Amino acid sequence: MKSVSKFCDKFFDKQKHSTIAGNYIESLFSTEGRFSLESVSDQHDLSYEQVHHFISDSYSWDEEEMNNRRLQFLNSHKFMQTSPSGILVLDDTQAIKHGHHTDGVAYQHCGSTGRSENCVAFVTSHYADDHKDFPHKATTYYPNEESKIDLACNLIDDFYKSNLNASHVTFDIWYCAKQVIRTVEKHKRFFATKIKLNRVIFYRGKRLDVRSLVTASTATGACFDKKVIFKDLGRYRLIVSGGEVYITNDFDSTTEKVINVYHRRWIIDQSYHALKDKLNFDSFQVRKPVSILRHIYLVFMAYTFFIWSKVKHTFKKICEGAIEKLSDMCQAIKNLNIFQKAKMKINDLLALLHLKPNLQV
Repeated sequence: MKSVSKFCDKFFDKQKHSTIAGNYIESLFSTEGRFSLESVSDQHDLSYEQVHHFISDSYSWDEEEMNNRRLQFLNSHKFMQTSPSGILVLDDTQAIKHGHHTDGVAYQHCGSTGRSENCVAFVTSHYADDHKDFPHKATTYYPNEESKIDLACNLIDDFYKSNLNASHVTFDIWYCAKQVIRTVEKHKRFFATKIKLNRVIFYRGKRLDVRSLVTASTATGACFDKKVIFKDLGRYRLIVSGGEVYITNDFDSTTEKVINVYHRRWIIDQSYHALKDKLNFDSFQVRKPVSILRHIYLVFMAYTFFIWSKVKHTFKKICEGAIEKLSDMCQAIKNLNIFQKAKMKINDLLALLHLKPNLQV
């Protein structure tokens, strides 16, 4: 499809790379089940060697630079740019693997199954506001090396150093660590998250644990919303509402806004489901670290093409009905591929019959 390759031209220096990237992204949209380099070459006029070289040769192109260009492209467009009203969401996800040769694979906790699996884990960041959302970056987690907390802090630093904007950072309770909080504050932004019930606080000269406030709040039905001192952290705002406990450095927003900021972090879980179910985020069959990261960033590029196409109404002239969901985009590209393949077969038949291609009967 010319529209996908043309879109990729914005992010690659060489035409051959943008062409193969466009083909790769098309295959991400149209392949159901097991995604592989063979599926890309089979669906397009490419050899397996061409696709393998593109995804595996460390010196052919820079995947981080490509992803940075994608982010700056989005941020330069008035309908896609990041906003002070936006949020940066942090979380991790896993890709289950059955072998032991894939880079980063280890027997570790897998969020999608709730138990330990042989998988590769990624810490990722995602931007969202009232009108749009898109993935920011991803990094592979290697057990016994950098912690997920360290990786999350690196992603926060990268986001704000790239002149992207978001007033709040939100993450689940597991990332509620001093290091993450200090990183957010370093960039003079707010955070909103939950905190464990056994955390010690000091309030009105008394040493308490958070659980006791939850018990008291539940008994009275009242919402607790006060500044307290957290042991090893400092003075922050503690909100106890509906049996849930939140912590933030945003002292001015309403209780409802702080709680809403935290619950908007679910956008990243919805993104994981969409990227895995529709764009083969976790079904890669490559093993090298550079190949895995390139696959992830090409998946991010595919999602970016989807949201860009919605803004530009790219498929309005050839598709009945608006493309609003990622599943709509996948079906539209599958249909176009079927049409193109059928057209090629018809033209081959016409040539055998010594008739002109595209003959109108």
